[in-house]
Amino acid sequence: MRKNEYAAWDIAESIMSRSRVPLQIMKMHPCSGQYNCLALLPATAPFNTKSLALINLHGESIRTAAELISSYPMRYKKDKESLLQEIARNCGYILVPDPMRKVACVQFLRDLLLDEKFNSCSIATAWYDESYGTHLDVSAARFPFYDNKNMADEAAPHLPWWTISVGETTLAMCNTVSDEFVTISGSRCSLSSQSEAACLELHKMILQNEFDEVVTSVLSLLNQPQEDDWKSRYSGYANEIEANSANIQSVRRTFCEWDPLKLYINVSSSKKAGNKVQFELRYLGQTVADLISKKDLVLNTAAYDKNNARDFKCGIHLTGADWRGKEAKEFRRFFKDRNKHIDFSGLNPSNEEHRLESLFLSEFSEAHSSKKALSNIQPVKIAKIRFPMPTPLSASNHKAVKYSGIRGGGIDILTRTGKGGKATNLCIMELKDENVKSEPPKDAIKQAIAYATFIHELLRTQADETGQKWWKLFGFGGKVPDKLILFASCVMPANSNMDKSFSGMELAIGNDIIRLHYLYFEECKNKIIRIETSL
Repeated sequence: MRKNEYAAWDIAESIMSRSRVPLQIMKMHPCSGQYNCLALLPATAPFNTKSLALINLHGESIRTAAELISSYPMRYKKDKESLLQEIARNCGYILVPDPMRKVACVQFLRDLLLDEKFNSCSIATAWYDESYGTHLDVSAARFPFYDNKNMADEAAPHLPWWTISVGETTLAMCNTVSDEFVTISGSRCSLSSQSEAACLELHKMILQNEFDEVVTSVLSLLNQPQEDDWKSRYSGYANEIEANSANIQSVRRTFCEWDPLKLYINVSSSKKAGNKVQFELRYLGQTVADLISKKDLVLNTAAYDKNNARDFKCGIHLTGADWRGKEAKEFRRFFKDRNKHIDFSGLNPSNEEHRLESLFLSEFSEAHSSKKALSNIQPVKIAKIRFPMPTPLSASNHKAVKYSGIRGGGIDILTRTGKGGKATNLCIMELKDENVKSEPPKDAIKQAIAYATFIHELLRTQADETGQKWWKLFGFGGKVPDKLILFASCVMPANSNMDKSFSGMELAIGNDIIRLHYLYFEECKNKIIRIETSL
Protein backbone atom coordinates (compact mmCIF):
# COMPACT_ATOMS: atom_id res chain seq x y z
CA MET A 1 0.00 0.00 0.00
CA ARG A 2 2.77 2.48 0.89
CA LYS A 3 4.54 1.63 -2.37
CA ASN A 4 1.41 2.48 -4.34
CA GLU A 5 1.09 5.75 -2.47
CA TYR A 6 4.76 6.49 -3.18
CA ALA A 7 4.22 5.79 -6.88
CA ALA A 8 1.27 8.22 -6.93
CA TRP A 9 3.24 10.97 -5.20
CA ASP A 10 6.30 10.36 -7.37
CA ILE A 11 4.21 10.64 -10.56
CA ALA A 12 2.71 13.87 -9.24
CA GLU A 13 6.13 15.28 -8.27
CA SER A 14 7.67 14.37 -11.62
CA ILE A 15 4.88 16.05 -13.60
CA MET A 16 4.79 19.14 -11.35
CA SER A 17 8.56 19.69 -11.53
CA ARG A 18 8.74 19.21 -15.33
CA SER A 19 5.52 20.87 -16.51
CA ARG A 20 5.95 24.13 -18.42
CA VAL A 21 2.74 25.36 -16.77
CA PRO A 22 2.87 25.48 -12.93
CA LEU A 23 0.54 22.91 -11.37
CA GLN A 24 -1.00 22.61 -7.95
CA ILE A 25 -1.76 19.42 -6.06
CA MET A 26 -4.89 18.62 -4.06
CA LYS A 27 -6.60 15.56 -2.69
CA MET A 28 -10.06 14.62 -3.94
CA HIS A 29 -12.60 11.90 -3.22
CA PRO A 30 -14.85 11.84 -6.30
CA CYS A 31 -16.24 8.34 -5.49
CA SER A 32 -16.39 5.22 -7.67
CA GLY A 33 -12.98 3.73 -8.46
CA GLN A 34 -11.34 7.12 -8.13
CA TYR A 35 -11.98 7.62 -4.41
CA ASN A 36 -8.92 8.96 -2.53
CA CYS A 37 -6.91 10.64 -5.29
CA LEU A 38 -4.08 13.08 -5.75
CA ALA A 39 -5.43 15.74 -8.12
CA LEU A 40 -3.19 17.79 -10.42
CA LEU A 41 -4.56 21.07 -11.88
CA PRO A 42 -3.08 24.18 -13.52
CA ALA A 43 -2.34 26.68 -10.76
CA THR A 44 -3.88 29.52 -12.79
CA ALA A 45 -7.00 27.57 -13.87
CA PRO A 46 -7.91 25.18 -11.07
CA PHE A 47 -11.39 24.49 -12.39
CA ASN A 48 -10.34 23.47 -15.91
CA THR A 49 -11.49 19.86 -15.73
CA LYS A 50 -9.94 19.03 -19.10
CA SER A 51 -6.53 19.49 -17.47
CA LEU A 52 -7.41 17.52 -14.34
CA ALA A 53 -5.42 14.37 -13.54
CA LEU A 54 -6.69 12.13 -10.75
CA ILE A 55 -4.10 9.64 -9.46
CA ASN A 56 -5.64 7.03 -7.19
CA LEU A 57 -3.49 6.46 -4.10
CA HIS A 58 -4.36 2.76 -3.94
CA GLY A 59 -2.84 2.13 -7.38
CA GLU A 60 -6.17 1.39 -9.06
CA SER A 61 -6.20 3.96 -11.87
CA ILE A 62 -5.30 7.39 -13.21
CA ARG A 63 -8.22 9.32 -14.70
CA THR A 64 -7.93 12.20 -17.11
CA ALA A 65 -10.63 13.84 -19.23
CA ALA A 66 -9.44 11.83 -22.24
CA GLU A 67 -8.62 8.41 -20.76
CA LEU A 68 -8.68 6.03 -17.78
CA ILE A 69 -5.34 4.33 -17.14
CA SER A 70 -5.99 1.23 -15.02
CA SER A 71 -3.59 -0.50 -12.61
CA TYR A 72 -0.84 2.00 -13.28
CA PRO A 73 1.81 0.79 -10.75
CA MET A 74 3.03 -1.91 -13.15
CA ARG A 75 3.49 0.63 -15.96
CA TYR A 76 5.15 3.02 -13.48
CA LYS A 77 7.65 0.32 -12.59
CA LYS A 78 8.39 -0.80 -16.15
CA ASP A 79 8.34 2.48 -18.08
CA LYS A 80 7.71 5.51 -15.90
CA GLU A 81 8.58 8.02 -18.63
CA SER A 82 6.00 6.78 -21.14
CA LEU A 83 3.36 6.85 -18.39
CA LEU A 84 4.25 10.46 -17.53
CA GLN A 85 4.09 11.51 -21.18
CA GLU A 86 0.69 9.84 -21.66
CA ILE A 87 -0.77 11.65 -18.65
CA ALA A 88 0.72 14.93 -19.87
CA ARG A 89 -0.75 14.53 -23.38
CA ASN A 90 -4.19 13.68 -22.01
CA CYS A 91 -4.18 16.77 -19.78
CA GLY A 92 -2.53 19.19 -22.20
CA TYR A 93 0.67 19.51 -20.20
CA ILE A 94 4.09 19.87 -21.83
CA LEU A 95 6.92 18.19 -19.92
CA VAL A 96 10.49 19.38 -20.32
CA PRO A 97 13.28 16.76 -20.17
CA ASP A 98 14.70 17.94 -16.83
CA PRO A 99 13.00 19.49 -13.78
CA MET A 100 12.50 23.20 -14.23
CA ARG A 101 11.24 23.88 -10.71
CA LYS A 102 11.67 22.35 -7.28
CA VAL A 103 8.51 21.19 -5.52
CA ALA A 104 10.18 20.60 -2.17
CA CYS A 105 7.06 19.97 -0.11
CA VAL A 106 5.75 17.35 -2.55
CA GLN A 107 9.17 15.68 -2.56
CA PHE A 108 9.21 15.72 1.25
CA LEU A 109 5.78 14.09 1.54
CA ARG A 110 6.66 11.54 -1.14
CA ASP A 111 9.91 10.51 0.53
CA LEU A 112 8.21 9.95 3.89
CA LEU A 113 6.34 7.04 2.34
CA LEU A 114 9.43 4.90 1.71
CA ASP A 115 11.23 5.68 4.98
CA GLU A 116 10.33 3.06 7.58
CA LYS A 117 10.86 5.60 10.36
CA PHE A 118 7.62 7.22 9.20
CA ASN A 119 5.47 4.12 8.70
CA SER A 120 3.13 5.28 11.44
CA CYS A 121 2.48 8.63 9.72
CA SER A 122 -0.64 9.43 7.76
CA ILE A 123 -0.72 12.27 5.23
CA ALA A 124 -3.93 14.23 4.67
CA THR A 125 -5.01 17.42 2.98
CA ALA A 126 -6.22 20.33 5.11
CA TRP A 127 -9.31 20.76 2.92
CA TYR A 128 -11.37 17.61 2.54
CA ASP A 129 -13.12 17.52 -0.85
CA GLU A 130 -15.65 14.79 -1.63
CA SER A 131 -18.79 14.19 -3.67
CA TYR A 132 -21.05 14.96 -0.71
CA GLY A 133 -19.44 18.17 0.46
CA THR A 134 -16.27 19.91 1.53
CA HIS A 135 -14.91 20.88 4.93
CA LEU A 136 -11.77 21.54 6.93
CA ASP A 137 -10.23 18.20 7.76
CA VAL A 138 -10.18 17.31 11.46
CA SER A 139 -6.39 16.81 11.36
CA ALA A 140 -5.97 20.48 10.36
CA ALA A 141 -8.67 21.73 12.74
CA ARG A 142 -6.91 20.24 15.78
CA PHE A 143 -3.45 21.60 14.85
CA PRO A 144 -2.69 24.56 17.16
CA PHE A 145 -0.46 26.48 14.74
CA TYR A 146 -2.60 26.39 11.61
CA ASP A 147 -3.11 30.06 10.75
CA ASN A 148 -6.16 29.50 8.51
CA LYS A 149 -8.11 27.41 11.00
CA ASN A 150 -10.92 29.96 11.39
CA MET A 151 -11.46 30.22 7.63
CA ALA A 152 -13.60 27.11 7.59
CA ASP A 153 -15.76 28.11 4.60
CA GLU A 154 -13.06 29.30 2.22
CA ALA A 155 -11.28 26.49 0.38
CA ALA A 156 -8.57 28.53 -1.34
CA PRO A 157 -6.32 29.26 1.70
CA HIS A 158 -6.52 25.62 2.75
CA LEU A 159 -5.78 23.86 -0.53
CA PRO A 160 -1.94 23.98 -0.45
CA TRP A 161 -1.77 22.78 3.18
CA TRP A 162 -1.22 19.14 4.14
CA THR A 163 -1.09 17.49 7.55
CA ILE A 164 1.22 14.79 8.91
CA SER A 165 -0.33 12.83 11.78
CA VAL A 166 0.25 9.82 13.98
CA GLY A 167 -3.02 8.42 15.26
CA GLU A 168 -5.09 11.30 16.60
CA THR A 169 -2.10 13.65 16.93
CA THR A 170 -1.26 16.07 14.11
CA LEU A 171 2.49 16.57 14.35
CA ALA A 172 3.09 19.01 11.51
CA MET A 173 1.63 20.82 8.50
CA CYS A 174 3.32 21.81 5.25
CA ASN A 175 2.44 23.97 2.25
CA THR A 176 2.93 22.68 -1.32
CA VAL A 177 3.19 26.23 -2.72
CA SER A 178 5.36 28.08 -0.19
CA ASP A 179 7.19 24.92 1.09
CA GLU A 180 6.61 26.12 4.67
CA PHE A 181 6.83 23.43 7.37
CA VAL A 182 5.22 24.02 10.80
CA THR A 183 5.49 21.66 13.78
CA ILE A 184 3.24 21.05 16.76
CA SER A 185 5.74 22.98 18.88
CA GLY A 186 5.29 26.05 16.65
CA SER A 187 8.69 25.94 14.97
CA ARG A 188 8.78 26.82 11.26
CA CYS A 189 11.22 26.21 8.43
CA SER A 190 11.37 26.10 4.64
CA LEU A 191 11.45 22.65 3.05
CA SER A 192 13.24 24.06 0.01
CA SER A 193 16.40 24.59 2.10
CA GLN A 194 15.83 22.69 5.36
CA SER A 195 14.11 19.44 4.42
CA GLU A 196 16.74 17.30 6.17
CA ALA A 197 16.33 19.24 9.42
CA ALA A 198 12.55 18.97 9.08
CA CYS A 199 12.85 15.21 8.60
CA LEU A 200 14.93 14.87 11.77
CA GLU A 201 12.51 17.01 13.76
CA LEU A 202 9.53 15.02 12.51
CA HIS A 203 11.25 11.78 13.50
CA LYS A 204 11.84 13.12 17.01
CA MET A 205 8.22 14.18 17.28
CA ILE A 206 7.09 10.70 16.26
CA LEU A 207 9.36 9.14 18.88
CA GLN A 208 8.16 11.62 21.51
CA ASN A 209 4.57 10.70 20.69
CA GLU A 210 5.32 6.97 20.91
CA PHE A 211 7.19 7.33 24.20
CA ASP A 212 4.47 9.52 25.72
CA GLU A 213 1.98 6.79 24.83
CA VAL A 214 4.05 4.25 26.80
CA VAL A 215 3.91 6.51 29.87
CA THR A 216 0.17 7.04 29.45
CA SER A 217 -0.44 3.32 29.01
CA VAL A 218 1.56 2.34 32.10
CA LEU A 219 -0.10 5.03 34.24
CA SER A 220 -3.47 3.70 33.16
CA LEU A 221 -2.48 0.13 34.08
CA LEU A 222 -1.09 1.11 37.48
CA ASN A 223 -4.01 3.30 38.47
CA GLN A 224 -6.90 1.00 37.63
CA PRO A 225 -8.83 0.16 40.83
CA GLN A 226 -8.51 -3.59 40.27
CA GLU A 227 -4.73 -3.26 39.91
CA ASP A 228 -4.21 -1.16 43.03
CA ASP A 229 -2.80 -4.10 45.02
CA TRP A 230 0.78 -3.24 44.00
CA LYS A 231 0.83 -0.24 46.33
CA SER A 232 0.16 -2.28 49.45
CA ARG A 233 2.57 -5.02 48.35
CA TYR A 234 5.44 -2.63 47.70
CA SER A 235 4.71 -0.83 50.95
CA GLY A 236 5.08 -4.19 52.68
CA TYR A 237 8.28 -4.95 50.77
CA ALA A 238 9.83 -1.63 51.86
CA ASN A 239 8.89 -2.15 55.52
CA GLU A 240 10.23 -5.71 55.65
CA ILE A 241 13.45 -4.99 53.77
CA GLU A 242 14.08 -1.97 55.99
CA ALA A 243 13.46 -4.05 59.12
CA ASN A 244 15.74 -6.88 57.99
CA SER A 245 18.53 -4.84 56.44
CA ALA A 246 20.73 -4.84 59.55
CA ASN A 247 20.49 -8.62 59.90
CA ILE A 248 21.30 -9.12 56.20
CA GLN A 249 24.40 -6.93 56.53
CA SER A 250 25.43 -8.68 59.73
CA VAL A 251 25.35 -12.10 58.04
CA ARG A 252 27.06 -10.73 54.92
CA ARG A 253 30.06 -9.56 56.97
CA THR A 254 30.78 -13.13 58.13
CA PHE A 255 32.06 -14.50 54.79
CA CYS A 256 33.82 -13.60 51.54
CA GLU A 257 32.07 -13.59 48.18
CA TRP A 258 34.69 -15.58 46.19
CA ASP A 259 34.85 -14.37 42.61
CA PRO A 260 33.59 -15.33 39.99
CA LEU A 261 30.50 -16.30 42.00
CA LYS A 262 28.38 -13.22 42.77
CA LEU A 263 25.97 -12.68 45.62
CA TYR A 264 22.36 -11.57 45.08
CA ILE A 265 19.32 -11.20 47.31
CA ASN A 266 15.77 -10.93 46.01
CA VAL A 267 12.63 -9.40 47.50
CA SER A 268 11.25 -12.71 48.75
CA SER A 269 14.45 -13.52 50.63
CA SER A 270 14.77 -9.97 51.97
CA LYS A 271 11.26 -10.18 53.46
CA LYS A 272 12.14 -13.40 55.35
CA ALA A 273 15.60 -12.31 56.46
CA GLY A 274 14.56 -11.69 60.06
CA ASN A 275 15.01 -15.39 60.88
CA LYS A 276 16.77 -16.89 57.88
CA VAL A 277 18.97 -15.04 55.41
CA GLN A 278 19.09 -16.65 51.97
CA PHE A 279 21.33 -15.41 49.16
CA GLU A 280 21.61 -16.52 45.56
CA LEU A 281 25.04 -17.38 44.18
CA ARG A 282 25.20 -16.57 40.49
CA TYR A 283 27.81 -17.45 37.92
CA LEU A 284 27.77 -15.29 34.78
CA GLY A 285 24.41 -14.00 35.96
CA GLN A 286 22.79 -17.45 36.33
CA THR A 287 21.89 -18.81 39.77
CA VAL A 288 23.91 -21.94 40.58
CA ALA A 289 23.27 -22.29 44.33
CA ASP A 290 21.53 -20.89 47.41
CA LEU A 291 23.66 -19.74 50.32
CA ILE A 292 21.58 -20.00 53.48
CA SER A 293 22.29 -18.69 56.97
CA LYS A 294 20.06 -19.95 59.77
CA LYS A 295 22.36 -21.29 62.43
CA ASP A 296 25.24 -22.15 60.12
CA LEU A 297 26.17 -20.91 56.65
CA VAL A 298 25.35 -23.68 54.19
CA LEU A 299 25.30 -24.19 50.43
CA ASN A 300 22.45 -25.88 48.55
CA THR A 301 22.40 -26.62 44.79
CA ALA A 302 19.30 -28.87 44.63
CA ALA A 303 17.13 -26.41 42.68
CA TYR A 304 19.87 -25.78 40.10
CA ASP A 305 21.60 -29.14 39.54
CA LYS A 306 19.93 -29.80 36.18
CA ASN A 307 20.84 -26.38 34.72
CA ASN A 308 24.32 -26.48 36.25
CA ALA A 309 25.02 -29.77 34.46
CA ARG A 310 23.47 -28.59 31.20
CA ASP A 311 25.05 -25.13 30.99
CA PHE A 312 28.31 -25.46 32.90
CA LYS A 313 29.03 -29.22 32.98
CA CYS A 314 29.01 -29.03 36.77
CA GLY A 315 28.12 -32.32 38.44
CA ILE A 316 28.64 -31.20 42.04
CA HIS A 317 25.46 -31.73 44.07
CA LEU A 318 25.23 -30.13 47.51
CA THR A 319 22.49 -30.18 50.13
CA GLY A 320 23.39 -28.18 53.21
CA ALA A 321 27.18 -28.24 52.72
CA ASP A 322 29.14 -26.07 55.14
CA TRP A 323 30.25 -22.90 53.28
CA ARG A 324 33.69 -23.24 54.89
CA GLY A 325 33.91 -27.01 54.34
CA LYS A 326 35.65 -29.14 51.74
CA GLU A 327 32.62 -29.68 49.45
CA ALA A 328 31.78 -25.99 49.22
CA LYS A 329 35.44 -25.18 48.49
CA GLU A 330 35.42 -27.70 45.62
CA PHE A 331 32.24 -26.09 44.27
CA ARG A 332 33.80 -22.63 44.34
CA ARG A 333 37.04 -23.94 42.83
CA PHE A 334 35.14 -25.56 39.96
CA PHE A 335 33.76 -22.22 38.80
CA LYS A 336 37.01 -20.35 39.45
CA ASP A 337 38.98 -22.83 37.33
CA ARG A 338 36.28 -22.90 34.67
CA ASN A 339 36.38 -19.11 34.43
CA LYS A 340 40.09 -19.13 33.54
CA HIS A 341 39.61 -21.19 30.38
CA ILE A 342 36.07 -20.38 29.28
CA ASP A 343 35.19 -19.32 25.74
CA PHE A 344 32.50 -16.77 26.56
CA SER A 345 31.21 -16.77 23.00
CA GLY A 346 30.15 -20.41 23.38
CA LEU A 347 27.75 -19.94 26.27
CA ASN A 348 24.12 -20.96 26.24
CA PRO A 349 22.40 -18.16 24.27
CA SER A 350 19.53 -18.02 26.76
CA ASN A 351 22.01 -16.96 29.45
CA GLU A 352 23.68 -14.21 27.41
CA GLU A 353 21.67 -11.29 28.80
CA HIS A 354 22.21 -12.58 32.35
CA ARG A 355 25.95 -12.72 31.71
CA LEU A 356 26.02 -9.17 30.40
CA GLU A 357 23.86 -7.95 33.27
CA SER A 358 26.31 -9.44 35.78
CA LEU A 359 29.23 -8.01 33.82
CA PHE A 360 27.78 -4.50 33.95
CA LEU A 361 26.99 -4.78 37.65
CA SER A 362 30.64 -5.70 38.25
CA GLU A 363 31.81 -2.87 36.01
CA PHE A 364 29.59 -0.30 37.72
CA SER A 365 30.53 -1.57 41.20
CA GLU A 366 34.25 -0.94 40.67
CA ALA A 367 35.35 1.48 43.40
CA HIS A 368 38.23 3.07 41.48
CA SER A 369 36.97 5.34 38.73
CA SER A 370 40.27 4.98 36.83
CA LYS A 371 39.45 1.30 36.28
CA LYS A 372 35.88 1.92 35.08
CA ALA A 373 34.75 2.33 31.50
CA LEU A 374 32.10 4.71 32.87
CA SER A 375 32.72 6.79 35.98
CA ASN A 376 30.16 8.36 38.34
CA ILE A 377 27.85 5.35 38.37
CA GLN A 378 26.99 2.71 40.96
CA PRO A 379 24.37 -0.06 40.93
CA VAL A 380 21.53 0.11 43.44
CA LYS A 381 22.04 -2.58 46.08
CA ILE A 382 20.13 -3.66 49.16
CA ALA A 383 22.30 -4.05 52.25
CA LYS A 384 25.29 -3.72 49.86
CA ILE A 385 24.18 -6.81 47.91
CA ARG A 386 23.04 -7.03 44.29
CA PHE A 387 19.28 -6.70 44.21
CA PRO A 388 17.02 -7.51 41.23
CA MET A 389 14.31 -4.81 41.45
CA PRO A 390 10.89 -6.32 40.68
CA THR A 391 7.95 -4.53 39.05
CA PRO A 392 4.28 -5.48 38.60
CA LEU A 393 4.62 -5.01 34.82
CA SER A 394 5.49 -7.30 31.96
CA ALA A 395 7.31 -5.17 29.41
CA SER A 396 9.31 -7.78 27.51
CA ASN A 397 6.95 -7.08 24.62
CA HIS A 398 7.09 -3.29 24.24
CA LYS A 399 3.98 -3.37 22.04
CA ALA A 400 1.85 -4.81 24.81
CA VAL A 401 2.95 -3.72 28.29
CA LYS A 402 0.77 -5.65 30.75
CA TYR A 403 -0.01 -5.54 34.44
CA SER A 404 1.20 -8.87 35.82
CA GLY A 405 1.14 -8.32 39.58
CA ILE A 406 3.53 -10.57 41.51
CA ARG A 407 4.57 -12.20 38.20
CA GLY A 408 5.85 -8.93 36.73
CA GLY A 409 9.26 -8.53 35.16
CA GLY A 410 12.33 -7.10 36.84
CA ILE A 411 14.48 -4.11 35.95
CA ASP A 412 17.66 -5.30 34.24
CA ILE A 413 20.01 -2.75 35.83
CA LEU A 414 19.09 -0.06 38.34
CA THR A 415 21.80 2.51 39.05
CA ARG A 416 22.58 5.86 40.61
CA THR A 417 24.48 8.05 38.19
CA GLY A 418 25.98 11.48 38.76
CA LYS A 419 28.58 13.30 40.81
CA GLY A 420 26.75 13.05 44.11
CA GLY A 421 24.07 14.88 46.07
CA LYS A 422 21.43 16.62 43.96
CA ALA A 423 23.51 15.91 40.86
CA THR A 424 22.73 12.17 41.15
CA ASN A 425 19.81 10.53 39.37
CA LEU A 426 18.20 7.13 39.50
CA CYS A 427 18.67 5.39 36.15
CA ILE A 428 16.53 2.51 34.88
CA MET A 429 18.43 0.48 32.27
CA GLU A 430 17.05 -2.04 29.79
CA LEU A 431 19.77 -4.41 28.58
CA LYS A 432 19.78 -6.31 25.29
CA ASP A 433 22.46 -8.76 24.17
CA GLU A 434 21.79 -7.92 20.52
CA ASN A 435 21.26 -4.72 18.55
CA VAL A 436 19.33 -5.72 15.43
CA LYS A 437 16.79 -4.07 13.15
CA SER A 438 14.02 -6.43 14.28
CA GLU A 439 14.44 -5.20 17.88
CA PRO A 440 16.10 -1.78 17.64
CA PRO A 441 17.14 0.61 20.44
CA LYS A 442 13.76 2.35 20.18
CA ASP A 443 12.07 -0.84 21.42
CA ALA A 444 14.51 -1.25 24.31
CA ILE A 445 14.05 2.35 25.44
CA LYS A 446 10.28 1.82 25.48
CA GLN A 447 10.74 -1.01 27.97
CA ALA A 448 13.00 1.20 30.08
CA ILE A 449 10.33 3.94 29.96
CA ALA A 450 7.65 1.50 31.14
CA TYR A 451 9.72 0.45 34.16
CA ALA A 452 10.77 4.05 34.87
CA THR A 453 7.11 5.06 34.92
CA PHE A 454 6.48 2.39 37.55
CA ILE A 455 9.45 3.60 39.62
CA HIS A 456 8.04 7.13 39.38
CA GLU A 457 4.65 6.01 40.68
CA LEU A 458 6.34 3.99 43.44
CA LEU A 459 8.40 6.99 44.62
CA ARG A 460 5.33 9.24 44.51
CA THR A 461 3.26 6.84 46.64
CA GLN A 462 2.34 8.80 49.77
CA ALA A 463 0.60 6.04 51.75
CA ASP A 464 2.72 4.97 54.73
CA GLU A 465 5.58 7.02 53.26
CA THR A 466 6.19 4.15 50.81
CA GLY A 467 7.88 6.37 48.24
CA GLN A 468 10.20 7.91 50.80
CA LYS A 469 11.21 4.48 52.11
CA TRP A 470 12.07 3.22 48.63
CA TRP A 471 14.01 6.42 47.94
CA LYS A 472 16.16 5.61 50.97
CA LEU A 473 16.50 1.92 49.97
CA PHE A 474 17.72 3.06 46.54
CA GLY A 475 20.60 4.80 48.33
CA PHE A 476 19.44 8.45 48.45
CA GLY A 477 19.36 10.76 51.43
CA GLY A 478 16.79 13.45 52.19
CA LYS A 479 13.30 13.67 50.76
CA VAL A 480 12.14 12.62 47.33
CA PRO A 481 12.74 15.81 45.26
CA ASP A 482 9.80 18.07 44.51
CA LYS A 483 10.85 17.83 40.86
CA LEU A 484 11.96 14.27 40.30
CA ILE A 485 14.15 13.51 37.28
CA LEU A 486 14.54 9.83 36.44
CA PHE A 487 16.83 8.52 33.71
CA ALA A 488 15.82 5.70 31.36
CA SER A 489 18.48 4.14 29.14
CA CYS A 490 18.90 1.30 26.69
CA VAL A 491 22.09 -0.76 27.06
CA MET A 492 23.03 -2.49 23.81
CA PRO A 493 26.04 -3.64 21.78
CA ALA A 494 27.70 -0.97 19.65
CA ASN A 495 27.29 -1.54 15.92
CA SER A 496 25.93 0.12 12.80
CA ASN A 497 22.41 -0.03 14.24
CA MET A 498 23.08 2.46 17.06
CA ASP A 499 20.31 5.04 17.46
CA LYS A 500 21.00 8.25 19.38
CA SER A 501 18.00 10.24 18.15
CA PHE A 502 16.12 10.01 21.46
CA SER A 503 19.07 11.13 23.60
CA GLY A 504 18.05 13.89 26.02
CA MET A 505 14.37 13.61 25.15
CA GLU A 506 12.16 14.34 28.17
CA LEU A 507 8.80 12.78 29.02
CA ALA A 508 6.65 14.68 31.50
CA ILE A 509 4.75 12.97 34.32
CA GLY A 510 3.02 15.76 36.16
CA ASN A 511 5.79 17.99 37.47
CA ASP A 512 8.40 15.23 37.06
CA ILE A 513 10.51 14.08 34.12
CA ILE A 514 11.86 10.88 32.59
CA ARG A 515 14.98 11.79 30.59
CA LEU A 516 16.12 9.34 27.92
CA HIS A 517 19.66 8.10 27.33
CA TYR A 518 21.60 5.46 25.46
CA LEU A 519 24.56 3.28 26.34
CA TYR A 520 26.33 1.27 23.64
CA PHE A 521 29.21 -1.00 24.53
CA GLU A 522 31.92 -3.29 23.22
CA GLU A 523 33.11 -6.26 25.23
CA CYS A 524 35.76 -8.91 24.82
CA LYS A 525 36.20 -12.08 26.89
CA ASN A 526 33.68 -10.99 29.50
CA LYS A 527 35.17 -7.51 29.92
CA ILE A 528 33.73 -4.16 28.88
CA ILE A 529 36.37 -2.49 26.71
CA ARG A 530 34.47 0.56 25.44
CA ILE A 531 31.30 2.48 26.27
CA GLU A 532 29.60 5.19 24.22
CA THR A 533 26.84 6.85 26.20
CA SER A 534 24.84 10.02 26.75
CA LEU A 535 24.87 9.51 30.52
